Amino acid sequence: MNSNSTTRILVIDDDEFSRDILQNYLDGCGFCVSIVGNSDTALQHLQDSEHVDLILVDRMLSRIDGLDLVRKIRAEEKFHDLPIVIESALAMPEQVLEGLEAGANYYLTKPYNLPLLCEAIKSVLVLKRKKNNCTEIDHSEIGCNCTTLDKTCPMERWSTTTVGDDASIASLTGRPP
Repeated sequence: MNSNSTTRILVIDDDEFSRDILQNYLDGCGFCVSIVGNSDTALQHLQDSEHVDLILVDRMLSRIDGLDLVRKIRAEEKFHDLPIVIESALAMPEQVLEGLEAGANYYLTKPYNLPLLCEAIKSVLVLKRKKNNCTEIDHSEIGCNCTTLDKTCPMERWSTTTVGDDASIASLTGRPP
């Protein structure tokens, strides 16, 4: 049985405000969160870390951008199956496609609301566990306590753009559209 507190998420974002919001929200959802501010530190963390279950990376990082970072991570055999979610304000269809082609499992466009982020993380983790175990997954094992969202949070006003239709997303999350 899995609990969120054992699910380790590496967040890579060079914006301090975004890092603080993501840290507080994901901690509140019960995830074990590590935060880094650049690609170099992220790569070092992955080499030194005992275990990471999922990476959440901002596409527009300084020095090495998020797409190049995803490519570098995917190039290493031991990270080939590590789930990666890209978050980005770049939302044109060709930009989303670039992110997916670089190796992201999910591309979440900004602005978004935090419960949607939780669902994206949950969906990617469900798919990984299905692939690893080749068995049915109890979706409640990867639940997210999204009720922790502070309604005064500035990110709550953000809207949502998703890749795929409602039926596809529902099939991943196990919830009706």
